[in-house]
Amino acid sequence: MTRTFSNVHFGFCWIPGLSPALFEQMLSQIIDWVPVNKMLVGMDCGSVESLCGTTLITREVIADVLAKKVDSGDISWRAASTLAHRILHDNGAALFVEN
Repeated sequence: MTRTFSNVHFGFCWIPGLSPALFEQMLSQIIDWVPVNKMLVGMDCGSVESLCGTTLITREVIADVLAKKVDSGDISWRAASTLAHRILHDNGAALFVEN
Protein backbone atom coordinates (compact mmCIF):
# COMPACT_ATOMS: atom_id res chain seq x y z
CA MET A 1 0.00 0.00 0.00
CA THR A 2 2.85 2.41 0.72
CA ARG A 3 4.10 2.06 -2.82
CA THR A 4 0.66 2.65 -4.33
CA PHE A 5 -0.95 5.39 -2.24
CA SER A 6 0.72 8.73 -1.57
CA ASN A 7 -0.95 9.18 1.82
CA VAL A 8 0.15 5.79 3.26
CA HIS A 9 3.42 5.49 5.20
CA PHE A 10 5.14 2.61 6.98
CA GLY A 11 5.63 3.42 10.66
CA PHE A 12 7.82 1.54 13.13
CA CYS A 13 6.05 2.90 16.21
CA TRP A 14 6.25 0.27 18.95
CA ILE A 15 8.46 -2.28 17.23
CA PRO A 16 11.93 -0.99 18.29
CA GLY A 17 10.96 -0.89 21.97
CA LEU A 18 9.14 -4.21 22.00
CA SER A 19 11.62 -6.26 19.97
CA PRO A 20 14.88 -4.81 18.64
CA ALA A 21 15.54 -8.11 16.82
CA LEU A 22 12.20 -7.91 15.01
CA PHE A 23 12.84 -4.25 14.19
CA GLU A 24 16.24 -5.15 12.70
CA GLN A 25 14.75 -7.91 10.55
CA MET A 26 11.81 -5.77 9.39
CA LEU A 27 13.89 -2.67 8.66
CA SER A 28 16.35 -4.66 6.58
CA GLN A 29 13.51 -5.95 4.41
CA ILE A 30 11.44 -2.76 4.33
CA ILE A 31 14.41 -0.78 3.01
CA ASP A 32 14.27 -2.99 -0.08
CA TRP A 33 10.48 -2.71 -0.57
CA VAL A 34 9.27 0.69 0.54
CA PRO A 35 10.21 4.09 -0.95
CA VAL A 36 12.63 5.97 1.29
CA ASN A 37 10.21 8.85 1.84
CA LYS A 38 7.54 6.51 3.25
CA MET A 39 9.39 5.15 6.34
CA LEU A 40 8.70 6.68 9.75
CA VAL A 41 9.93 6.04 13.26
CA GLY A 42 7.84 7.27 16.17
CA MET A 43 7.65 6.60 19.86
CA ASP A 44 4.82 6.68 22.35
CA CYS A 45 6.61 6.31 25.66
CA GLY A 46 5.27 6.75 29.17
CA SER A 47 8.44 8.19 30.69
CA VAL A 48 11.56 10.12 29.77
CA GLU A 49 13.68 7.05 30.57
CA SER A 50 11.63 4.91 28.21
CA LEU A 51 11.90 7.52 25.47
CA CYS A 52 15.69 7.76 25.84
CA GLY A 53 16.12 3.98 25.88
CA THR A 54 13.88 3.41 22.89
CA THR A 55 15.60 6.21 20.97
CA LEU A 56 19.02 4.68 21.61
CA ILE A 57 17.84 1.21 20.58
CA THR A 58 16.22 2.62 17.44
CA ARG A 59 19.35 4.50 16.39
CA GLU A 60 21.60 1.51 17.09
CA VAL A 61 19.45 -0.86 15.06
CA ILE A 62 19.18 1.56 12.15
CA ALA A 63 22.97 2.03 12.20
CA ASP A 64 23.56 -1.75 12.33
CA VAL A 65 21.16 -2.50 9.48
CA LEU A 66 22.59 0.23 7.27
CA ALA A 67 26.18 -0.77 8.09
CA LYS A 68 25.42 -4.35 7.02
CA LYS A 69 23.89 -3.11 3.76
CA VAL A 70 26.94 -0.92 3.08
CA ASP A 71 29.35 -3.75 3.91
CA SER A 72 27.52 -6.14 1.60
CA GLY A 73 27.54 -3.58 -1.22
CA ASP A 74 23.74 -3.24 -1.36
CA ILE A 75 23.90 0.54 -0.82
CA SER A 76 26.58 3.21 -0.69
CA TRP A 77 27.69 4.99 2.46
CA ARG A 78 26.11 8.20 1.15
CA ALA A 79 22.77 6.44 0.51
CA ALA A 80 22.87 4.93 4.01
CA SER A 81 23.52 8.33 5.55
CA THR A 82 20.67 9.88 3.59
CA LEU A 83 18.33 7.03 4.47
CA ALA A 84 19.09 7.32 8.20
CA HIS A 85 18.45 11.06 8.14
CA ARG A 86 15.18 10.59 6.24
CA ILE A 87 13.88 7.87 8.58
CA LEU A 88 14.86 9.67 11.79
CA HIS A 89 13.94 13.23 10.80
CA ASP A 90 13.05 14.36 7.30
CA ASN A 91 10.11 12.04 6.59
CA GLY A 92 8.32 12.90 9.82
CA ALA A 93 9.03 16.60 9.41
CA ALA A 94 7.66 16.55 5.88
CA LEU A 95 4.54 14.71 6.97
CA PHE A 96 3.70 16.56 10.18
CA VAL A 97 5.10 20.08 9.77
CA GLU A 98 3.23 22.55 7.63
CA ASN A 99 5.32 24.57 5.20
